Amino acid sequence: MARTTWPVQPVTAMRRPISRNTAASRPGADACGPCRQGKTIFRSIQGYGPSTNEGEVSLSRTMVPLAESIDIIYKPNNLRVSLNAVQTLDSRMNLARLIPIPIRSQNSEICSLTQSEVTRFFISKIGGGSQIHTGGFIYRKYNQCPLIKRDLLYRDQFTINEIEEALIETGHEDHFDEIMTDFRKKGKASQLPIIKRLQAASGII
Repeated sequence: MARTTWPVQPVTAMRRPISRNTAASRPGADACGPCRQGKTIFRSIQGYGPSTNEGEVSLSRTMVPLAESIDIIYKPNNLRVSLNAVQTLDSRMNLARLIPIPIRSQNSEICSLTQSEVTRFFISKIGGGSQIHTGGFIYRKYNQCPLIKRDLLYRDQFTINEIEEALIETGHEDHFDEIMTDFRKKGKASQLPIIKRLQAASGII
């Protein structure tokens, strides 16, 4: 049986196509060894109707029991050394902008933390949810993770300007215009008609 790496929390390397809402930062991204072993695809989330439970969750339940091993590649503690180096207030503020809006703290809170508290603060934020959302840009910045979620604007995780700034800061492998066009084309779920907003909230679209 072939050895399989599988995406669990924390973020892992994958030997399967990227999920319908995830994309490599460039087609065939190879910024990490495990990703070179698998097939990465770059496709739009537009038009994917099946819900998450019928898609990624069902696929996970099928594939995990077949795996000989599960490799956790990206995990919060891997960021500890890099986060310990975030010492100035400006660098703290810049890093905080890479945290999604729903879990982002006020600047005053970050400014009042000691250095060791800053590291724990960011690790806690990243580890508290789906890390491809909560820490995607930070993993790109420090661990060169080649994956980003393509629903960051759609799900109101970041503004379009924040996504643009984050890509410039963390890298886009010369696909900046393509990525930004995709974000703008999809738009925001909060701007959809009411029925589609309800469908988006339930994961149907």
